[in-house]
Parts: sequence; C-alpha cells; structure tokens
Amino acid sequence: MRHFHGNFGFLQLAVDNDGNVHGTYGDDGTFRGRLHQGVYACTWKNGEEEGRLEFEISAGELTGRWKRGTEAGAMRGKWDGSEVEQEEGWHILHDIGTFYLFFGNLAKEAAQAAEIAFVNQEIRKWNLTIGERTYSFNALKAKEADAYFDVIYNALYCDDSGEPNKSPLEQLNASHAHLCDFFNEGVLDGDNIRTLMFSLFQLCEIDGFTDAQLQQLGWYVEQWQTACPEVESAARLIQLVRARKDLKNALGDVGELPWEGSQFMNDDQRPQ
Repeated sequence: MRHFHGNFGFLQLAVDNDGNVHGTYGDDGTFRGRLHQGVYACTWKNGEEEGRLEFEISAGELTGRWKRGTEAGAMRGKWDGSEVEQEEGWHILHDIGTFYLFFGNLAKEAAQAAEIAFVNQEIRKWNLTIGERTYSFNALKAKEADAYFDVIYNALYCDDSGEPNKSPLEQLNASHAHLCDFFNEGVLDGDNIRTLMFSLFQLCEIDGFTDAQLQQLGWYVEQWQTACPEVESAARLIQLVRARKDLKNALGDVGELPWEGSQFMNDDQRPQ
C-alpha cells in the first residue's frame, strides 16, 4: 500500500500482481482500474458522482488528470500529489494510539488529566500478534514507550519543520487505512474493531461529546458497519447521543442518557 497527499487530500493506493488498481482518496472517494505501461487508468466514485482518472508516479510524485462522467473525453482536472513515507518504527500500536490521541484532543478543552489517564490505561490493554511478533505497550523498550505519544503527536499535528501546523486528518486517514489493511489480513477481527470504537466512545463521553467528536466517531463507525457488524451497538449509542443533543437544543438540558455509566465491555471483550 502506498500513500500520497495532494490536491485530492490523502490517497492510498494498492496494485496486485495482475496490475489491478484500487484505492481511496479524500473523505469518501474510491477508485479502481488497471496499471499498464506506467499509467494508472481508473474510474472514480465520490458520493453520487463518478468519472475517469489517469495518473503516473515518478520519484514519489503523482501527476494526472480527471473528469466527471465515465464516457470518453478530455480530462481537464489536475490530480497531483507527493508520496508520504511513514516514520521508521511506526507499527499497529501507533495507528491505534493515533485515534486515542485525536479524539482526546477533540474534547471541549482538548485532552485534560481525565482523558490522558484514560488513553494511558486503554493503550496498555492492546496485545496483538503479527507473524511472530507481539505488539503491546508493555513490551516496548523503555525509550520507545517514553517517546510513544510524542511520535504520534508529531505525526498528527507537526509539519516538516516541526511546527504544529499540520491537519491531523492526513495521519488519521493513513492510520485508518492501515487498520483496514490489518482487518483484511486477519490481524484485527470484528471484536477488536468493536473494542476500539467503544473505547473511543468512552473517551469522548468523559467530558461530554463535542460536535466534532460525534461527527468524526459517527463517520468511522459508519465506515466499519458493512464489513464489521460487531460495531452496530456502537452505532446505536451514537444515535442516542445525537438524539439527546437534538432534544437539548430544542428543550434544554434533558439529563443523563438512558444507560448506566460508561462500562460497556467486560474484560473478556478486550482485545487479546
């Protein structure tokens, strides 16, 4: 899987041994096609729209053209971007931590003591195996553990100069793409995805859902629902939060949501 960032937003691209191309871009865009003699000839879809796309990649630079409509015709839209290299040493725990850090920072006053304590607690519950290697926070070397959240923060928010001027959606989209790959490869299963979504729900609930948290978490749960029916219960909880917000806007504060506390999972539902 290769990753690019450009005027199309964040793009991920894969090509199989037969030259079949598939990928995603922006928030909801997808494309499929063929690679022939260095040219990626594809059709794209984004919401209700679709069209044609052709591009080439040279020395990490993607250049191409696109048009609306799948019929033959001139492609006048520009499609340009640069390849994004993932930081050395980055692995699945960083992708999971990216979501915790991002949603914690979407709290009303960004991540405060309660959110930080929750994230530190939750990341230590993940224990995953890829091939012959086990990934868990407690297994990290001391230097890796000390730098863990700094590495994720820099990937999310810092530009090449080290200044916090970067949109976090670039890294968030990359980490989401990685989790999709791990799911398709069988490294993650439906229970793992459900655990992550419920855990993020609990994180957002600490100081009360912000509109940004609700929108973002609702979008990710929706993306997973088709392939991962285990997140259906998380989707229902998000619907309840939305209903409560709507009622509050219409009638004022309506009190607590109709469930007790934030403990939605037993210990045996945690990722193993």
